[in-house]
Amino acid sequence: MLRRVSFCKRRIIGRAWALTRLVFDLTPAMGSAGGIPRYLLELLRALRALPEGLKVQPWAAGLRHRRARTAALACGRVGGPPLPQGWLRRLWALGVPLGTCSPDAVFHATTPSCPPPGRAGLVVTVHDLAPLDGPEWFPAPERAEFSAWLRRAVQRADRLVVPSEFSRARLSAWFPSASPKTEVIPHGVDHAWPAPRAPGCLRDGRGGSVRIEPPFLLVVGTLQPRKGLERLVRAMEGSHLPLVLAGRRGWLFDRLFRQASASPAWQRLWFHETPEDAELVWLYRSAAALVQASPYEGFGFPPLEAASFGLPVCALPGTPLDGFVHGEYWKLPEDVDRWSDVFASLVAGGSEVSARIEAARKHVQRLRWDVCAQSMLEVYGRARQAARSR
Repeated sequence: MLRRVSFCKRRIIGRAWALTRLVFDLTPAMGSAGGIPRYLLELLRALRALPEGLKVQPWAAGLRHRRARTAALACGRVGGPPLPQGWLRRLWALGVPLGTCSPDAVFHATTPSCPPPGRAGLVVTVHDLAPLDGPEWFPAPERAEFSAWLRRAVQRADRLVVPSEFSRARLSAWFPSASPKTEVIPHGVDHAWPAPRAPGCLRDGRGGSVRIEPPFLLVVGTLQPRKGLERLVRAMEGSHLPLVLAGRRGWLFDRLFRQASASPAWQRLWFHETPEDAELVWLYRSAAALVQASPYEGFGFPPLEAASFGLPVCALPGTPLDGFVHGEYWKLPEDVDRWSDVFASLVAGGSEVSARIEAARKHVQRLRWDVCAQSMLEVYGRARQAARSR
């Protein structure tokens, strides 16, 4: 009997992390679009689908946003204080702990803006360190705020999660003390995509409407300086293909717009500022190639999503894409004037192009949300144990 009780006790202790109550921060997904909201909603769905019985409480700051977005998020009731996000972050910066987490819970801060953990475990996701590594890409106040919050996150978190080895290396370079508690958990790309739907008329550079027809090159993501779009516009001067830019306007978009308007390729730049998922599916399936001219990414959803659809990807070397597709993409040379040669070779196609596309697709198939959620569950358990020993 004693042996049976001892065995049961060991099983309960060993599985204690599976009974964690998780408070999952959805604030970055409130009223916005892009890679981070995609990560939050897909991970939340995958966590809720786990068989371990994890109790997940979606949480967000700001009562107005929670009421507006609860139905659209399809994640049930969203808890959290009625305070606006700005007020809550000021309290957190002053050291006011999160009062809604019990000692047996884990709070997952999905950006470095995190509360003092109190008695609960704290897991913080750091997507990238672009404001520190590329200060010229961000306004000074945004850089200073990010740096302050990241420093607090490193000090407060029981576990830090990054989406790639690249991000882990950059985090360790800036904060060596973060290395022992940093874990790499790649996102998934096997989203539940809707049926494809062709976009309506897009806007060309002159403000007119244009009906999109293949072949064309594709860029997906927020239109801002760090995406390397200035170099890409220059490269398009040597190509006859149209370029579809699918993404919302970001910081310094007006400067980019003015520079692009002086380019001979201006008439072949087509803009789609609010692509829906169904339209993205159509774009991924219809484009000649996806171009990622950004020199810096923490993960990079668009090229990996494109590869999962069998779309060839052109990108600069040295980004996380290297590790995820094992080099099975087309590297853009340093000389921008030679980029058009890469584009032309992909339009021409051939057996070698098809083989590399298929190889990249197989590599990307390993990036699954159920695997991501299972790895996160283990991290929550370690964070809970670390919180108990504080």
